[in-house]
Amino acid sequence: MTLHGKSRLTEFKPNNEYFVGVDSDGCVFDNMAIKQEECFCPMMIGYFGLQPVAPAARECKIFADLYSKTRGSNRHITIVRILEELLPSHPMVKERGFKVPDFSHYSA
Repeated sequence: MTLHGKSRLTEFKPNNEYFVGVDSDGCVFDNMAIKQEECFCPMMIGYFGLQPVAPAARECKIFADLYSKTRGSNRHITIVRILEELLPSHPMVKERGFKVPDFSHYSA
């Protein structure tokens, strides 16, 4: 019998006393950067209307998600940080006079 979904977990019978799990999301396989850069960045830019400052938005997203002290934070909290803190202070955003759209309903 092939087990799928929930039944696969509920019917699992361990063979050993200990379980060793490996987090494949950036710990074992180097897939965090490509996921952030090629999937999440374009979606954030498009959804939040950031095309006029797309390079700056991309820099902020990559920094927040891959290189900042808050790396690994909740995705929604990180988006709020980007929209309210990082992006408005980015030199390109200031130079172009771009006003980051207000998403206070999202932040709430």
